[in-house]
Amino acid sequence: MLDSQELGEEQILAALMGITEMMGDLTDLDELLETIVRIAPRLVSVNRCAIFLRNPRAPEFRVAHAFSPSPAATETMLRLSIPQAEMERLAHKLIRQRVPVLLREARESFLPATILETLKIRSMLLVPLEYQEQVMGFMTLDEPGKDHVFTSREVNVVQAIASHAAVALVHTRLVDAYRAQNDTWPADRDAVLALLASPPRFQCAGNDFDYDPASGALSLRVADAGRC
Repeated sequence: MLDSQELGEEQILAALMGITEMMGDLTDLDELLETIVRIAPRLVSVNRCAIFLRNPRAPEFRVAHAFSPSPAATETMLRLSIPQAEMERLAHKLIRQRVPVLLREARESFLPATILETLKIRSMLLVPLEYQEQVMGFMTLDEPGKDHVFTSREVNVVQAIASHAAVALVHTRLVDAYRAQNDTWPADRDAVLALLASPPRFQCAGNDFDYDPASGALSLRVADAGRC
């Protein structure tokens, strides 16, 4: 596997641009999240990634999307759920403090022992999916049986990817909820803004978004923070 240290800045930016350009069609949320779990591991020298989302019907987090080289392992990951009562210390950091968490072998673990053993977790990076101080879930990256030391550069890359995923989740859910309630998409961009608890904060100063009322699709005018 290519070490992330060998990846040039242009390659990193190209991968991030591929993700951000997909945000031009936020109605295809599943495709975006599937792309994220496949691309993210390669950027940080591991081979496994999962996106855990809050279960709206129970106090737990469930794997919504996952990728690993083994289809059988991926299926195992997709069946995972963690009751919040079993991850209180982890939830404190990811959800209340909204900061990344690095798990290392031989240190105090924040995950249930059964999950550590089943997935052969030795080290793991966990990053919250946060948008305007709201946390919908978190991303995990690791390689089974390997004690990988995540660099600050790798953490920053994953945080950028997680930010894109969080924006897609929030905007798509809000617009879909509006359509379900009103049997139509929001009429215009101002109607979309009215759904938000507070004005969106963009990575680029002065950035804005476009909205297509015919399809419900949203897209950032400057999607790539590298162009700011």
